[in-house]
Amino acid sequence: MMVKDAIIVLAMCLDPDGELDELARCRARRAYDLFLDGVAEWIIVSGNVGHELPYRPYRTEAAAMKEYMISLGVDEKSIILEEISKDTMGNAFFTRRDILEPNGWKNIVVVTSDFHMPRTIYLFDKIFGRDYDITFEEADSQVAPAEMARLLLEERRISILVTGWLDNIDDGDSHALKTFLKIKHPEYSRHKELFSSKMIT
Repeated sequence: MMVKDAIIVLAMCLDPDGELDELARCRARRAYDLFLDGVAEWIIVSGNVGHELPYRPYRTEAAAMKEYMISLGVDEKSIILEEISKDTMGNAFFTRRDILEPNGWKNIVVVTSDFHMPRTIYLFDKIFGRDYDITFEEADSQVAPAEMARLLLEERRISILVTGWLDNIDDGDSHALKTFLKIKHPEYSRHKELFSSKMIT
């Protein structure tokens, strides 16, 4: 794999005490392996707390995954946090807006779980368009078949919802995507201040 500008690992799954579950650790370990292989000098950990969680941990998913990655051996200075996003759509949008664009980074690798990969590819292709060179790397979730079936069923439900929202928007149409998030997204539309100062043009 060619050297990339950054590895983006999608954070997930904090328990009420702010600790990572094993699915999140699998993602972090996959990103760590890529980092060790010299794929990129930077790791971006993306995620606040999922907006569907019935509780609010004391820290963000990104902060918890950063701590875990440091415990694996990653230098803290090599880790960048994106702590606004509350879903995969936000992972892509806010990472692009707040980190990749300011740094002029166009070549990235995105790490997520195996069951989550189809939705991740759809959303990153939709939000990034053709201006970016994106490689996708999946983390083996290492779960029992019954649990994998449950995860895939939930992914299918969410994917149907997401494609219904975004299929009519052209890939990479930053203005239309920002408008959707600001006006129609069930979570981000309640926080319009997120779009007031940092905007994709």
